[in-house]
Amino acid sequence: MARPPAGLGHAFTAHPRPDVARGRMVGWSWASKASMDGIAAEIWEWDQQSGEALHRTPVELKAAIAPHDFALTDDWYIFAHNAMAVSYTHLRAHET
Repeated sequence: MARPPAGLGHAFTAHPRPDVARGRMVGWSWASKASMDGIAAEIWEWDQQSGEALHRTPVELKAAIAPHDFALTDDWYIFAHNAMAVSYTHLRAHET
């Protein structure tokens, strides 16, 4: 199998969450899009007892970088957007 170009592989959250009400474990995988205009993600749900994968939902997150973490409610998956701005002008002024 061919390897994807550098930086375009898939990753999986380090912080899966239990959905106690439904007896499921929820996590998500993601990959940056080459266009850098979004993240291709897939939300996974497993049975907490058997570990069987029960459901996968593909989603697109409108962000240039993947969120670090997520939360869930009875009705929603919530992804925290890591908004930031970087100014290289300050860094270049202090180059040695």
